[in-house]
Amino acid sequence: MISLLQLIVDTSLFILIWLVQIIIYPSFQYTDKEQFDFWHIRYMKLITYFVGPLMLAQIGVIVYQLFYLFDWIFLSSFICILMVWLSTAILSIPCHTSLQKSGFNLITIEKLILTNWYRTILWSIVFLIDIWIFFIFT
Repeated sequence: MISLLQLIVDTSLFILIWLVQIIIYPSFQYTDKEQFDFWHIRYMKLITYFVGPLMLAQIGVIVYQLFYLFDWIFLSSFICILMVWLSTAILSIPCHTSLQKSGFNLITIEKLILTNWYRTILWSIVFLIDIWIFFIFT
């Protein structure tokens, strides 16, 4: 049951991060400069309703697995998830904060897209680990 929950949560984050990386963040470059502030604030608020609960569920599931079902593969997934959280805090949040303060800034948007590849790759690795876990442990 826990591995199914893990697969659902991590698949959701995998899909979401690829949508953000390929569609949403690049679209910032084409958003009308006059409307950017409004759109960015709205985006940040709305995306939090999806990402926040998923990230909390993800960390909860992996911590449970580490304590009750310890395996090195769970530890690998946990390390990737921690790196996602660090990348979010150190790279993504400062870019979004800068965009909220200064408004449309192509250099910051490009930095956001570039640095988001870390999260995209890490969440993709977590997803692949989940596929492995799901078929090995269930």
